[in-house]
Amino acid sequence: MSFKHKEKLINESTTPILAILCSSFLEKSEQNIRQAARARGKSYKTLSSASNHGLSMKFIRPCFTKALNEAVMVACGADIEGTENRLREEALKENLKQYLQVA
Repeated sequence: MSFKHKEKLINESTTPILAILCSSFLEKSEQNIRQAARARGKSYKTLSSASNHGLSMKFIRPCFTKALNEAVMVACGADIEGTENRLREEALKENLKQYLQVA
């Protein structure tokens, strides 16, 4: 991950599945945008900078969608043993898994 203390943020969160989903999305979207921008000779690093400074939605949309799907998969595979509210977290994981099956 490109930002420091990802694991610490997740472990200290009261909603670890959401924390994993969001942090994974940030990480994956940054990787995807950098790759798309580099292919076009640009140096954008985030969705917002790419969107605000000229990278077309034609290139941003696939980066966004891919990052979202990858983040959901990471969240579905998360280990939540020993979390504070394991039933709530397990329910969210199961809903995300169902979403992936239908999508």
